[in-house]
Amino acid sequence: MGLSPTKNLGFPGAGEAGILGGINCLSGFDPIAVPMVAHDNGRAVPKRILVVDDNPAIRGALRRILEFNDQWTVCEAVDGRDGVEKAEQLRPDLVVLDLSMPVMNGLEASRILHQSMPNLPVILCSLHSDEVLHREASAAGVNAVVSKAHNMETLIQKARELLR
Repeated sequence: MGLSPTKNLGFPGAGEAGILGGINCLSGFDPIAVPMVAHDNGRAVPKRILVVDDNPAIRGALRRILEFNDQWTVCEAVDGRDGVEKAEQLRPDLVVLDLSMPVMNGLEASRILHQSMPNLPVILCSLHSDEVLHREASAAGVNAVVSKAHNMETLIQKARELLR
């Protein structure tokens, strides 16, 4: 059973369209196929993850990796500013941010998200990971830093920990 992208699926703030910034945040989401793990106004909803990366190939790969867990549904944003706007509208359970993006980088986006949603867990993904980045990320409200150069199982493990 497929769903029309014009149907409101219970994402707080998603509105009737379910489409924000030209990206369909509900694509591939079928409430019958996805086990529900939480309740929103009496309706069960899966855990929601927002993936923010300017590279469409990496963003899509991260989405596919995270969607292997059938208790998660994933939405996408194309840069830090888009990610902040979508997070404020969709109220995801977790945000996965790329570090280096145009318009607004991942650290700037995390600072803003941490101010407006201090309990929102954030994972920062970067090609490079060192002690300086870990300190800056922690100061910006990031809960975990994951290197894109390593096995993506680390990303899944951190997401599981933060979504508990």
